[in-house]
Amino acid sequence: MKRLMILMLAAGMVSCHEEKKEAPAPEPQPPAAPAAGTQSPNQAESFAKAKETVTDDGYIAFAYAAGWDRYSEAFAKAWITNADIQKAAGSARLLLAPVYQAQDEKTKKAQDDFWGPIPEKARGFQLETYPAIMLFDKEGRHYADVFGPDMITRTPADIAADVAGKLELLHRQADLLKKAEAASGAEAARLLGEAATLEGIAAPDKIAERVKKEDPQDESGYVRRLEFNGLSFADQKRKQVADLQSKDEKWAAIQDVVKEVEGMLEDDAYTNAQKQEMCSAVIGVLHRDGGYKGSLQIAKWAKRMTELDPESVLGRSGKVVPDVWAWKLNYAEGWTPKGIPDDKTPIALRGDLPISDPGSYTLQFMYHSGKDALHIEKVMLYDGDELVSEDEHQGEASKSPRNNSYTVTADAKLKNPRVFIIFNNGDKRDSYGMIRIDNE
Repeated sequence: MKRLMILMLAAGMVSCHEEKKEAPAPEPQPPAAPAAGTQSPNQAESFAKAKETVTDDGYIAFAYAAGWDRYSEAFAKAWITNADIQKAAGSARLLLAPVYQAQDEKTKKAQDDFWGPIPEKARGFQLETYPAIMLFDKEGRHYADVFGPDMITRTPADIAADVAGKLELLHRQADLLKKAEAASGAEAARLLGEAATLEGIAAPDKIAERVKKEDPQDESGYVRRLEFNGLSFADQKRKQVADLQSKDEKWAAIQDVVKEVEGMLEDDAYTNAQKQEMCSAVIGVLHRDGGYKGSLQIAKWAKRMTELDPESVLGRSGKVVPDVWAWKLNYAEGWTPKGIPDDKTPIALRGDLPISDPGSYTLQFMYHSGKDALHIEKVMLYDGDELVSEDEHQGEASKSPRNNSYTVTADAKLKNPRVFIIFNNGDKRDSYGMIRIDNE
């Protein structure tokens, strides 16, 4: 009896202990599949069939990865029969859209039969985005999507609200296009431009050409807004500077880029997002070809990029851009491979530097380990943005150091001492060591 009581107590203690453990978060479960044969009143078998009765609400396809992912298929089948989503879809024709990834002859024919007039480039997503909801206008233009990893955890009511919002954008865009047809010149261009730049919906096909035809002098500003491409702009500015040979030519070209962008930032025709891309292009040429003079201006352009829209991706990145290329080069910690660039970008030495009073300061680069030597070209001492002194020579910190000491001089007390270093290591950066600063 005593032994039984001990066992019972032990079991109770284990049970209590187990009850205190936090249960793992349950994995999202697909909704219950609708009964066999259940479908939406507006559901069609294919786009060709749906086209026979399509309305201004167009088509909505519930896409899933066919043949290998029953998980996404279960969601798509549940959504297309959900009352909230059906209501949000208005009179749009609804389709259950299987998307095959590895197509053979049979599945390719099935895809072609299903999608019919819809261009192949608009027939699906990448693997990681299923399940997804794809929206098309009555002409078959793929104008919006509702998708993302959180689709499997969101409620049907939330998804329905997104579908309704996309459909509202389609009607707003259609209304602007209709008004543009009744107008002409810059007014027509303005209406077309507004239709093309509605956030959350794709621009109508060939809209830029229509705007340009209505407004050849670009009085509305929408021609340059629609023709602006951030990646092309950045590549053009890069070539404008990088193709030049001498440092003076490069610096003059950078000033031309800066002057051009300064003017574009004052132009209300461009969106804040486009202006951020312009700032990013300037930062790019300053970083690649501006040398130490350019590096001193990067912080200013990063700040402007952030001020345009602090919560955007480029806005948030602007807060770390000034430090991103030297975030691991700290005086107290020394250098590591992450603190050595693969180009000759001047790198700021971070930390509490023992430099302020007048005198000479020697920076000695002391190698500790790594298969590569550290190659140094120049050390520059600044007071704020003003160059005070520099020492330029080829140095090497390694097991057999060579000219690895650099001396800079301050004639007066420094208010904001800053040290920049130019390395010349290329991709050979497996090097570790410390930087010692002595006052002579």
